[in-house]
Amino acid sequence: MIVSIPAPAAGRGQSGYGVQNCCCGCSLPTGIRIMSYLDCLHAISFFIMAGWFLWLKVNEGQVDTMIENQIEAEQAEQDVAADTTTVDTETEVETEAEVDTVDSEKLINQINKMIDVQACLVPIYLFLGAVIMFYACKGFKAAAGDVTAATSYLQYRRALVIFTAVTAIFSTGFVGAVFQVIFVYYLMVVVRSHLNNLISAQTDSATASVVVIS
Repeated sequence: MIVSIPAPAAGRGQSGYGVQNCCCGCSLPTGIRIMSYLDCLHAISFFIMAGWFLWLKVNEGQVDTMIENQIEAEQAEQDVAADTTTVDTETEVETEAEVDTVDSEKLINQINKMIDVQACLVPIYLFLGAVIMFYACKGFKAAAGDVTAATSYLQYRRALVIFTAVTAIFSTGFVGAVFQVIFVYYLMVVVRSHLNNLISAQTDSATASVVVIS
C-alpha cells in the first residue's frame, strides 16, 4: 500500500512589501552580508571609542600637561610679537597674561569634565559594540541561509528603524531624519524579503508528500 503523508510547513513568512534585489543591484544574501560587514565596523568603532576615552582617563594628568604646554607656547609667541617698550604696554601684557591663565584653567577643567563623562560611558560603548557585533554574526548566518538567524537579524533591523526614527531628528533635522528612516527601513525590507525567500524555499520542500510503502 502507498500512502502520501504531507509534511508540516517550515514556518510562516513575514507580511509586507518585499524586494528581489538589494539597492545596489546585488542579491539579497549579498546585501545582508554587506550590512553585516558594516555592522562589524560600527561595533569596532564603539570598541575603539571606549579604548580611547579610557586611555584619556588613565592619562588625564599627561593630557593636562600637554594642553598647558601648548597654551604656554602660544602665549610665548604672542609675548615675543608684542611691543613691551613702555610701562603701559607692560601692564597691559600682564593683564592679558592673567586673563589667558584663567581661560586656560577653564579650558583644562572643561576637557577634564568631558573626559570624566566619556569615561563613565565606556561600559555603555562596550555593551553597544558587543550587541552590534552579536547581530552582525547573525547577519552573516542569515546571508548563508539560516532561517533562525535571519529572524533574529530582522528583529534587530526593526529595532534600528524605531531607534533611527526617535533619534535622527535631533541630530540631522527633519529632512535628514526622513531620509535616514527611509534608508534604514529599506534595509529592513531587504532582510525581511530574504527571510521570506528562505521560508518559502523550506515550505516548498517541506510540503512535498512523503511516500510510505508497506
